[in-house]
Amino acid sequence: MSFWSPAFKIRPKIFLNLARKFTVSQKYFEAEETIPRKNLYPVTLPRAEATQALKVILAGSAVNKKNIFPNLPQIKFDIIWGWDRFSEDGSKGQAKDNTSYGHNVEFAWLLMHALDILNLPVKKYIHIIQKLYEHALAHGIDWEYGGVFVEGSHAGEVCDREKEFWQNAEMLIALTRGCLVLNLEEYWPVYLNVHRFVFDKLIHHKVGEWWPLLTRQGEPTWTHMSHNWKINYHTVRSMIETIKRMELLLERIK
Repeated sequence: MSFWSPAFKIRPKIFLNLARKFTVSQKYFEAEETIPRKNLYPVTLPRAEATQALKVILAGSAVNKKNIFPNLPQIKFDIIWGWDRFSEDGSKGQAKDNTSYGHNVEFAWLLMHALDILNLPVKKYIHIIQKLYEHALAHGIDWEYGGVFVEGSHAGEVCDREKEFWQNAEMLIALTRGCLVLNLEEYWPVYLNVHRFVFDKLIHHKVGEWWPLLTRQGEPTWTHMSHNWKINYHTVRSMIETIKRMELLLERIK
């Protein structure tokens, strides 16, 4: 589902009425392949203001408004991603010189998982996998406060020292897999570091979900719980896959 909004500033009541009607009726519209050159009204509504209106459009489009209204404070629409987000405890340089420690180890463990499914040897790609692990562990782990930094340069320098939920979730899986396939003695202390940060800082135990974004020290920056990449993706998968690999580690130790 997409949210439709007028691209220009008009009276609030008319704006919301049009946005609601466009949103719920979007399946009846056909997109034009090209923009017509005539009779175009100039865009006067900034993207940020359109984003701010999304929650109100959602509420206005709901059939049962009594159910949606109490949950509005926990819903967040965000157009900021990764590099675009300002980092209070870090500096951002060239956009092309940027890599994510979480994405790198996620790719590494997913590659190993795919090789297992295809019944292919991990050994063939081990040099790629090790390089991804080595970079992430050398530069992406915070040994002072715990957890995984958001991102940094290809050379290794950290440019965003905040702690986001999904990088830490993927690191837990990757480290338990690293303990099984690569080096238990090397990766286990790193796992303990990330595990403690996740369970002491990242998880909001009263709610049963993870804070979306924390400062380097572990204080919540974003406090909304609802997120389309949490419950149905990173956080639950992290716990399931980590438990599976922990069981394999326990069997190996026995």
